[in-house]
Amino acid sequence: MKILISLLFVFLSGYSNFVFSQETIGVKSSTKGFSIGGHGAYLSYTASSLQFEPHTGYGFGGYLQYGFTHQIAVALNVQHYWMDPKTTELIKSPYPYTEIDLIGKYIFGSTNSPVRPFLSLGGNYSTQEEMFYDISDPNLKKIDATYSGFTACGGAGINFFLTPRFTIDLSGLYHLGAFGVTQNGTHYDATYDFTAFKFLGGFSYHF
Repeated sequence: MKILISLLFVFLSGYSNFVFSQETIGVKSSTKGFSIGGHGAYLSYTASSLQFEPHTGYGFGGYLQYGFTHQIAVALNVQHYWMDPKTTELIKSPYPYTEIDLIGKYIFGSTNSPVRPFLSLGGNYSTQEEMFYDISDPNLKKIDATYSGFTACGGAGINFFLTPRFTIDLSGLYHLGAFGVTQNGTHYDATYDFTAFKFLGGFSYHF
């Protein structure tokens, strides 16, 4: 009887180890816990009361993400761009544009899949700096303007896991919000509605 119990214990121990090893082998993606990444970025934004056509630009950025589970995560993104003013005459061109995103993510699929699409929803803070001459002023006064504001943003993306922790990332986000304006140190009450779309592509590591 003791021999039978011993054999049963050995069998159960071996079976549990086999199942555990199979589960470990089956893990192809890990999105729980911290992740960091870097990306290149393309941005196009429109503020109809400020410009005649969309301004576009390229830049770079990075992000920090925390996965509460393998499907629910929150991320902080930072991007910096150099924007083409198109037909708008500026003293400095391209001009700088910086944004910060705080977004929640729902990540589809399971850890057994190396391809993990996701949806994003959150908020964004954007700021840009422009320098131009006031053509309505006889002396062509130089204006140093800062436009900044908050937006709601949402979008989608996909993570391709080359290993369970290293990914290629592609995503897009659409923004809807308003800029406030400061010119030569004076803040004005006027606001300007704007919309924006950006595309991000890069790499990340999941700890």
